[in-house]
Amino acid sequence: MPSAAPQLVLMPPEAFVSLGISSVPKLLLTTLETCDALGISQRQLFDCTAPRGPFRAVKLGDRTLRYAVETLREDIARLQQEQSASVAAEK
Repeated sequence: MPSAAPQLVLMPPEAFVSLGISSVPKLLLTTLETCDALGISQRQLFDCTAPRGPFRAVKLGDRTLRYAVETLREDIARLQQEQSASVAAEK
């Protein structure tokens, strides 16, 4: 008999406080939070969001975009590698 797939249980923020965890790190950032984190404007962020640019977003519903923290880190690392490769190729 096959075993049942584990279920993902999302805990409300209050549950973390009761466990002694004062804050839960965010996995997804809003556009404003992403702009603050990157130090860019909303216009620049939208211009840099895939398919126009390198930053991948998570679409929630019809109009809501969120940016995954880990994905942003990966995208920035990839950009840095591409830039250093192009500088090296110019030499």
